[in-house]
Formats: sequence, structure tokens, C-alpha cells
Amino acid sequence: NAVTNFLLNIHSHRNSLEKPKDVAVIEGETASLCCTTSDLTSLVTWRRHQVPLQNSDKYEMQKKGKVNLLLIHDVEPQDTGSYICDTGDEQSSVKLTVTGKTDLTSVETDELPPFFQEELQNVEAEEGGSASLYCELSKLGVPIQWKKDRLPLKACRKYEMRQDGCFLQLYIKELKLEDSGTYSCQAGSAETVASLRVKGVSRTLRVISDCKFKMENKKIASHWSLT
Repeated sequence: NAVTNFLLNIHSHRNSLEKPKDVAVIEGETASLCCTTSDLTSLVTWRRHQVPLQNSDKYEMQKKGKVNLLLIHDVEPQDTGSYICDTGDEQSSVKLTVTGKTDLTSVETDELPPFFQEELQNVEAEEGGSASLYCELSKLGVPIQWKKDRLPLKACRKYEMRQDGCFLQLYIKELKLEDSGTYSCQAGSAETVASLRVKGVSRTLRVISDCKFKMENKKIASHWSLT
């Protein structure tokens, strides 16, 4: 009876597994897959695609009490998949997801709020000419609003809004003195501001030219009156 009970106890003991947690890591890092058994002595076999894994430069198996670890070094996107922890009595699956560095950069960039990598600069231009205000945004797909003295501007014959990727331009034509002021470009919560100063040089030249013309006419009139 003692032998029978001993055999029954042996056969009734099954090594069970706690359900492991899935793992996500970045490309190039070391992934740590964990499989916990119900006792301290049981060994496990790790498999991928039903093929047993061996200790190597790529894979490293460790046992710490009930915890059995599979370390996967220098992970690559192709390491993504399911890994099986097998005690002989029971199997459990762990899913590994490897995120590419370029994918992560893209996600982080999308999550960041927009900002201006290059701010607007103050501009001086002559009356009758044109002026351009430039800036560079950190990301695409952000609504843009140009303003003058805090009032929104719309594209028209006077104002031309251009965009080439993240480079933004406000082109102002047929400048007048009243075009002088503060211009801003707003993208979400980001804003850059600069001033435009229109110089009335052409008007000054016209006045000087008119004066010279009148003086010449007076000289001619005076000459004829003397003769």
C-alpha cells in the first residue's frame, strides 16, 4: 500500500505554468521572456516554430527558482512571433513584438506637438515691390493660419500662401505703406511672429523728380520771357 500511494503521488503531481505576459521591445535591445513553473526543480524547453532553442549568442536560457527566462539578444523585427515554454506536462505561449527604430521615431514624432524649427524674420521692403516671410514647421499635416496684426489673412491677389513640405511662405504683392505691421504664422499651439516695414522710397523719388521737372520748366519759361 505504501508503494502504491507513493506511485499515485508521483503520477498525480503535474507541473503547472502561470500564464506568461506578452513582451514588446525596441529593435536592437534584449527581450526577456518569462515562464513561471509551480515548483523549483522543473526544467522547461523553449521552442519557436516547434523547434527547440539552444543557448547561443542569440538565445540565453536562465533559471531563477520557479522563474525560467529566455533572453533574446539584439532583437530584430523578424524575431516577432510566439515562443513556447514547455514543461513536458504543459505548454504556454508568449508573444514577442519587436518595434523598428524608424517606426518608433515616426510614432514619437506624431505624438509631439508642432513647433517652428525656423522662426519668421523681420523684413524691410520698398513700396510698390513685394515681400516674403518664411518659416519652417517641425511636422506635416498641421493646419496653418497666417495673420496680420492678429487678423486672419486669406489667399487672394494680394496675399499668396505657399507650402513646400514643412517650409511655409507668405508672399505679399504690390506693397503699400499700410502693409507695414506684425505678421504671424500659427500652427496648432505654436506661433512665430515678425514685422514688415514698407519704406516709401519710390514716393520720395517721385517727389524729387516732380520738383526737378518744375524747376526745369521755370528755367525754360524764364529764358523765353527774357528773349
